[in-house]
Amino acid sequence: NEFRLQRRQLRDASDPLSSPEGSFRAIYRLSRQLATSLINDLIPFMPIFVALHFFVQGSYQKAVGQDFFLAISQSSVSRCIKEVNLALENLQNLIRFPNSDEELNLEKFMNMPNGFPGIIGFIDCTHVAIVAPPTEDENYPAVVFLNRKGYYSINVQIICQAELKILAINARFPGSVHDSAIWESSVAKQELHRIHNRGHNNCWLIGDSGYPAQPWLLTQFLGNTTEA
Repeated sequence: NEFRLQRRQLRDASDPLSSPEGSFRAIYRLSRQLATSLINDLIPFMPIFVALHFFVQGSYQKAVGQDFFLAISQSSVSRCIKEVNLALENLQNLIRFPNSDEELNLEKFMNMPNGFPGIIGFIDCTHVAIVAPPTEDENYPAVVFLNRKGYYSINVQIICQAELKILAINARFPGSVHDSAIWESSVAKQELHRIHNRGHNNCWLIGDSGYPAQPWLLTQFLGNTTEA
């Protein structure tokens, strides 16, 4: 008989790790192996899946909680996101700027496509929209979060390599703060300054015209365009 009925397979719906690899990646943007490694550092595992799903979807917490794979309340989603965020901040081995142990081996990650040596990575800021804070807040009034595009946000600085590996993230400034001001107060800038003073003067970040040109930061020339 050419037509055979496939035996229906059941899986534990309460265990996201039992999902097929393709479905798992589509929902959480991580492989099961990488997620398992993260779970080993951040236990229990369910809050991690809740937070990852929220980060991927960027949707309301209630919708995430009503997902078939998770099925928890909105308040629980909120707690999961907060707990995972705090835990991730303490995992310095996941996202960190090159430290002193790696300074002598800068050349191992200073290879940029198209023959541009000495580039550590790229820097830019992106505005993450937020709900308008209370206008009467003494420490963080709504006006400081209002960006030049007319909406409330956090201005997040990100430094990454050509392979899209993130080296540093700074999400501590409201939307009204300029990119260059965030850079001047960042730990990454201080680290590059220190590396430069120790004689490593052949490595740079690349930024747009919103940043100042510095011995460790290359920026574009405004109006410097060529015909294709």
